[in-house]
Amino acid sequence: MLLGWIDELGLIQSDPTKNILKTFPLDVKRVVISSIVDYFNNQNNTAKNGLSTTAHVEWVMEVVGHAFQLPIADHQTIDRAINVYNKWLFEENQRPIPLQENLQYFVQQIFNHFSLLFEERGPESGATGGQEERKHHIHLCNRVLDIFLQMGLKGDMLEEVTWNHILKIILGITDSTLRGKRGLPELSYGLLKVLFELWLCSLSDDKVMWRHLQEHGILWSKNNATINQWNSVCIGLTSRVINLLYGPSEGTSVVRIQWEGLNAKNNPNPNVGNSTTELDLPDEYVYYAWNQFLHIIGNPNKLVDPEIHLKAFQGIEVITHSLAYVGTDPPIKQLKEQKVDFRIPYAPDANSILDIFGPWYFEAVFRENASNFNQGRAVAYSALCKIFCRKGGSPIHTRYLSLFYKALCQGLEDEDPIVVIAILLGSKKIFCYEELVGSHILIRYYTKVCDKILGGTGNSVKDSSQNSKYNIEVRQACITIIGSLICFPNHFSSPNIQKTTSDQEIINQSTVYQELKFQIQTILQKALKSERNPKNLQYVIWAIVVLIYEEIDHNAEIAIVFIRNMLDIVKTYAPKPLKEYPPEVFIAIYEALSSLTNLYPKLAEAEPMISREIVFQLSTIIPMQVALLKQNQTSAKLIEETFYSMADWVMCGPSVIISNKESITKVIFAIDQGLNIVKHVGVPGGVSAGVESPTATVNPRASTTGQAITSSSTSFSKDDIENIKISAEFVVSHLMNHVSHFPITNNNAALTATLSEESQCLDDLEPENSNYVRFYIYDNQFIISLIEQPNEKGGPGVTMIMRDLTGKYSWDSRVLYGEVPKPYSELEERGCYTGSNIENLLGKTQEAETNSTLMQYSIERPLKDRDTVSLFSDLIEEEEDNENLFLQTIDNEYTVLDVSCREPNLRYKYGGDCKASMSRLLLSTMGLVHIALTSRFVPLQSNSKLLRSLRNLDGTQPRETHKVGVVYVKEGQDDQQDLFLNAEGSEQYTSFVKSLGWNVPLQEHLGFMGGLDKNGSTGTNAPYYADYRTELMFHVPTMMPNNSKDPQQIHKKRHVGNDHVNIIWSEHTRDYYRNTIISQFNFVHIVLYPLNRNHKGLLRVDVMVKERTYPVFGPVLDGMILSEKVAGALIRMTALNGSRISRSKSTGIMRPYLQRKSLIAELAQRYKATVETDKYYCSLFVSKETSNVILDPPSQKKNIK
Repeated sequence: MLLGWIDELGLIQSDPTKNILKTFPLDVKRVVISSIVDYFNNQNNTAKNGLSTTAHVEWVMEVVGHAFQLPIADHQTIDRAINVYNKWLFEENQRPIPLQENLQYFVQQIFNHFSLLFEERGPESGATGGQEERKHHIHLCNRVLDIFLQMGLKGDMLEEVTWNHILKIILGITDSTLRGKRGLPELSYGLLKVLFELWLCSLSDDKVMWRHLQEHGILWSKNNATINQWNSVCIGLTSRVINLLYGPSEGTSVVRIQWEGLNAKNNPNPNVGNSTTELDLPDEYVYYAWNQFLHIIGNPNKLVDPEIHLKAFQGIEVITHSLAYVGTDPPIKQLKEQKVDFRIPYAPDANSILDIFGPWYFEAVFRENASNFNQGRAVAYSALCKIFCRKGGSPIHTRYLSLFYKALCQGLEDEDPIVVIAILLGSKKIFCYEELVGSHILIRYYTKVCDKILGGTGNSVKDSSQNSKYNIEVRQACITIIGSLICFPNHFSSPNIQKTTSDQEIINQSTVYQELKFQIQTILQKALKSERNPKNLQYVIWAIVVLIYEEIDHNAEIAIVFIRNMLDIVKTYAPKPLKEYPPEVFIAIYEALSSLTNLYPKLAEAEPMISREIVFQLSTIIPMQVALLKQNQTSAKLIEETFYSMADWVMCGPSVIISNKESITKVIFAIDQGLNIVKHVGVPGGVSAGVESPTATVNPRASTTGQAITSSSTSFSKDDIENIKISAEFVVSHLMNHVSHFPITNNNAALTATLSEESQCLDDLEPENSNYVRFYIYDNQFIISLIEQPNEKGGPGVTMIMRDLTGKYSWDSRVLYGEVPKPYSELEERGCYTGSNIENLLGKTQEAETNSTLMQYSIERPLKDRDTVSLFSDLIEEEEDNENLFLQTIDNEYTVLDVSCREPNLRYKYGGDCKASMSRLLLSTMGLVHIALTSRFVPLQSNSKLLRSLRNLDGTQPRETHKVGVVYVKEGQDDQQDLFLNAEGSEQYTSFVKSLGWNVPLQEHLGFMGGLDKNGSTGTNAPYYADYRTELMFHVPTMMPNNSKDPQQIHKKRHVGNDHVNIIWSEHTRDYYRNTIISQFNFVHIVLYPLNRNHKGLLRVDVMVKERTYPVFGPVLDGMILSEKVAGALIRMTALNGSRISRSKSTGIMRPYLQRKSLIAELAQRYKATVETDKYYCSLFVSKETSNVILDPPSQKKNIK
């Protein structure tokens, strides 16, 4: 009997005077028990009144108690017996008076009887009946377990002795099931749940009781259920302890236990089978129970079953991870919404965690001859790496560091790949933390393993039994490790520090790190050739870019080697169907090549023809990719990116490309393939190929991705075709407009003119009404404004403003029929002409020129004193004398008749109504008003709507525009309000900000403003960067003035909070929280930590993205270490690529030149005049008002508003 088992355990003593019905025949027992149970179920009020003494109650309970020993075939009787006890326990008005008076004693007896139910018993019928009876047995046991749980909730009605008795009963039941093999195995998880939950609810601090639990826990530790439920309790208690120690932002406000192994089949009762329990326990007891439960199973290294050993360490690892990473990701937004007063806590230092759990972990990793336990060892290694590899906390004790380094050295050379993999995944950022003093002694161990895995020289790890996804993660970890070491050789080879090897030889540190440099380069070369996972290969490509930037001043030849390696991949695989590599790999290569254009001058020193080599290869690939696109074997996006990368290299090294006939021919042929893409691949959806309608409407807000239109021959979309065509147009436009010209100015590296029709107009009228301004459009792509300049020195001229998809350009012109002007070299220096401006002429009169012909008729005469003239007649006589003298001097000219032929007089060009005569002359001279071009070069209707459309077009930047926030974090700053109150940063931070771009005065800046104001409210200066196709404005709160009336500094957050990418410079002692700045737009955080303790001059970088599905972007990757000299350029490019990706994921955003083309097409459709030839030419000779009458808009456009 089960009570006997409990008695043998020494938990309770059985009463020999009980169990009277034991010797009775079963049929007799059934009749007696059924009768009594039915009577108390049906007439309990009457029955309970008949129990007037304790002996009466004991007699009835003797009978009812025997119900729990009946065969399960009598499950209905047993169920009714449970009902009787359930009423007596929980319904006070249903209890017999003697039971109420001696409640503690009878409660103990009831639970004694309940224990009898849990003993397994054989079926009385066949196999089928046996299965049914087992189900009934499980159901009945769960009912009783539910009563145990309910009693735990009513703990205030129980005295300590009763609590202990109940705990001993459930302890004995559990022991009988787990160890004595006398119970139902299916109840193991449920029994352990009830036992642990009741134990916590009892608030017992009885050392004897806890010793009983720990003694049995060690005995039960051979059972999976024990370890799983022990893990659940320890994790739940840990979470509550963390909440109590570190505040509301961490852990849980109650003991929340997520139980294992509970299912509806074995635990049909909803309370017993519930997988989550929440217990509100006293704070002090939580600490006590946590410490006690941690040791219930004893030392986990004593577990003899490898699987159970693994489960135990998996649970312990969860506990230590929770402790080590306190404060790493607090729910700031939710806590602020709930108005909870909190401070983000500091995690416990590694020493405290190791003092508790270190002995278990180190014993596990140093375990010898334990190959069967390697999975548990691997978990221990992983846990140790997570404890050590983190920022912040007190310095780690030397004894722990030495043990950790020794363990890593042994583990990295372990023959079992599971151990090696665990170390690599857990310590991939090990060299990023200054807290790990002396970690450089591990570099050679890590590089050796990474070389094996990435280089393919060893198969032990790569061919492990883990799945492919796991292998991908391991290789990615190796790339991260190598990426963190790239800047070490140049940084640490400078000091002439010596190091002693194992054979006591003294080696110069510089030599050691130079060898490391060679190893890194070799590993990356191998990885570039052997890596087949697209994501990992992109990581390798970007790591190579960082290495090139780091090495460009030391060894530019290695950059040429890597560039050619990447070109080899393009040359070998890009012309083929996308089988070996997906498009994102080639796109990463193209973006990587583009990122190296900043280094062109230094690359050209090592290889003068490198730009020609790259452009030649890319221009060769494009026609091949077009051919593959027709067969639906490549990506349209890939062709686009090839065009842009080719343009980048043409722009940076045009001389060596343009001067080579073969190269420029290849480029032009590639462009032709893009411009005529419809002819080469057709149009999806069955639309006939041909030239796109010049008046086709393009939605300027349409997404660049588009919806693929299904077709029988192609699966690419119309948008894909249009994007390829646009990219080709982009390349040819920039070749024609900007090669050898960009940048024309400094500061904003302007692409386009800033002149407007309003500033150039010479009358007081608006441009749409001015007689001096005319508007035309050519081929529906080029909008031309002609502004007469009649007051130009040297003769009247014309200012021409032209707009196309690449921007706005301005030229001044005048007729040269006379003397050839002097060469510029012979002219005196003068200010740069910026065009005429009527506003600058108002109120000013130019000084008249001296004319020698007129001056000869000037007569000098002294001014007489009025006092000497006495009479008016004297004045008359004097005037007559003067006139006679003058007539005598010119007498000869009037008496001699001149009949010679004279040169024609100059005509005044603006005497008539037409004020555009010079514009007409310019157009005629250029052949634009030839009768053959009247359908292509067309006037535009001049009205206020046209001017608004032109201003809208001018407001659309011809280059990609991006804005990035740069936030400074001081030590101890955790709240966004603190960050925005910073008015200045450290010297290192200031230098870094200067390296991101050049400083521009906002009041005078003509380029992209990024939403910043010119009135000084957002500062007077800001970092800005631009190239021929990108503008980047940085929002730097420390450069913006603080508002003393606004503690939140909303004017700063308005900009930084709306940026898709934020660069964080953190001098905090712990890692930055991604949600510190509450915003829905900060998709990418690039966090920099200066390593000033031991590695001054280096920066650790974390790249955090909001969505796990974010594509790979670089050059800087998460976990890299950068030197300060290259950080600015690399971080800027990374922020730019991150911003591009975040925009590509947003709907309704177009490339700027595609948007400009759409606006030009829309403008042409609205305002282009359609007139007959005679009216066309007539409009060139009449006033603006008359011309507008002649150039009537098409009838279908009259109602356009």
